[in-house]
Amino acid sequence: MELAARTARDRGRAPDVPNASDAPRSLASLHLRLGALQLARAELEDLRARDGLDPAALADLAEARWRMGELDLAAAAAEEYLASGGSALIAHIIEAEAAAAGGRQADAQTHTAAVSGLGAADLDGIFAGMPRRAFWPAAPAVAGAELARSDEPASSSEAAERAMAATEPTGEPTEDGRDPSALLEAARADLASRDLDRIDAGLTRVALALRLDPTLAAPVVELLARRTEPAALVTHGDALRILGRALAAEASYRAAASALERPRRLGRPRP
Repeated sequence: MELAARTARDRGRAPDVPNASDAPRSLASLHLRLGALQLARAELEDLRARDGLDPAALADLAEARWRMGELDLAAAAAEEYLASGGSALIAHIIEAEAAAAGGRQADAQTHTAAVSGLGAADLDGIFAGMPRRAFWPAAPAVAGAELARSDEPASSSEAAERAMAATEPTGEPTEDGRDPSALLEAARADLASRDLDRIDAGLTRVALALRLDPTLAAPVVELLARRTEPAALVTHGDALRILGRALAAEASYRAAASALERPRRLGRPRP
């Protein structure tokens, strides 16, 4: 299983052609492929500081940053790599994730189209358990359910485009007549209250606003940053995942699990 996943991950990477003169570069690439992320990242960052990165190594640096939960930095390296003429699929995947996190759906769609030849099993191996957007074929999301109900077969690129469209904010009001931004503002007022029922309602509004419009992830993170209720911590983690901050999201989920064991109390912001 691990070998199959590693093979799938390697499909997305730039080709490696090591020689005696680039031993540090080859060693860093080897560490990355073996999953020694911190070591690979340190080696690649050191090479970058010494202007020792070739284009293929930029793709490795982008991947190392991405797998360590630093999507913005990873996207910067991936963009530089692609601008140099590189075509590794991992760079397009990182750029698609970063574009979606920034609300740039058209850019994300361009990069998902560039990897449309990858099947669900290949993507599973490349992501290797990392959180991913709903527009990827194997991602469990409403968009995937819509695709499954379609009577017409679609190519992987058409599937990605249709799923991407399904995840874009529609701008339509919710059942109570409010759009996602209005829900978030109402939640802000609820969470300033000391009434538990209002707080519960506010947390529900925040979660709903985020699901209706993932581009609200940044203000949701800010709003819930210091709250301690389990529901707040879960939604906070969801927003962090949307922004590509996987490690911070996991920490928030762990805090939510711990909070479930404590007696209920007001989850006011910590001082």
